[in-house]
Amino acid sequence: MKYFIIKFSGSFGFIKPWTAVRDSKIKSEFYLTPSILMGIERKLFPELLLNDNGKLNKIVIYRLSFSNISFQKELTKSINYERKTDNETKEKYFKANTSTVERGILINPDLYLFFTNKEDANITMTQHICLCRNEDILLPVKEDKDNKFPLILDKNDFDLNPEFIFGMKLQKITPLFNFDLHFKNNQIRFFTQSPVLLKEHSKVSKFTKYYTFKDVDSITSQMMKRVVIKKANDLNKQFDENDFDVFFDQQYLKKKVKSIQINGIHNKASACPVIVETKNPEIAKFIYDVGIGHSTGCGFGFLL
Repeated sequence: MKYFIIKFSGSFGFIKPWTAVRDSKIKSEFYLTPSILMGIERKLFPELLLNDNGKLNKIVIYRLSFSNISFQKELTKSINYERKTDNETKEKYFKANTSTVERGILINPDLYLFFTNKEDANITMTQHICLCRNEDILLPVKEDKDNKFPLILDKNDFDLNPEFIFGMKLQKITPLFNFDLHFKNNQIRFFTQSPVLLKEHSKVSKFTKYYTFKDVDSITSQMMKRVVIKKANDLNKQFDENDFDVFFDQQYLKKKVKSIQINGIHNKASACPVIVETKNPEIAKFIYDVGIGHSTGCGFGFLL
């Protein structure tokens, strides 16, 4: 399949948060929310508004890059007004509370939009776009001399034309999953790129209990194993709980408990390596791929 790619460049741009946190801690500044992409698409193709299906119809892939992030302070006002009384005149008035937040502004953003239809790419090439604010204008850039659209060919055609995306050249393809597992006495030790979250929620009391490396090993180990087996079952993989064990490395001197806030909820998690004990390398590989513990989709439990 061939893709027609349009590059948009600008001096700066702001992206509204996907979550409450959008900075280098979770690497989310490289990603646009679906609402941002749909807003850009409907600006380029306003006829989509007549029969809006709530999906992307023209843009099939995108890539976002930038040179730096500038954090700037911004004054915001609450949507709720508070009733107050002037101390001198005793007059009553309403006032909105203010606060200061930090906004991450992308410096020199480049946004690549991929289309499968050449007519859609031609229409896009004649317009400008904005990321989230009207002042964040990105203009289309023509980088080829013949005014032809650069094409990405499918993987079978890379040998014929390995160049793609404005001068980038494919050197080789290396699968990410081909890494060496260094076992010692049927054990492999993984460092954590993000803390491991283990929690147990009670539907009766509505209380969530968090477990860390400070708790009994048998409890935390069993919790991590249950999560691994559930994820394996979801992917049609059959792992027996007797075939492996996973536990925190209590000998690690720099281990600590971290409190991480997401959507106003404070989560207690363990910044501590984990050890997987098994005779089956496929299990260790699976744990490395999916992460360990709960809420890996929120960034917890990434292994290294």
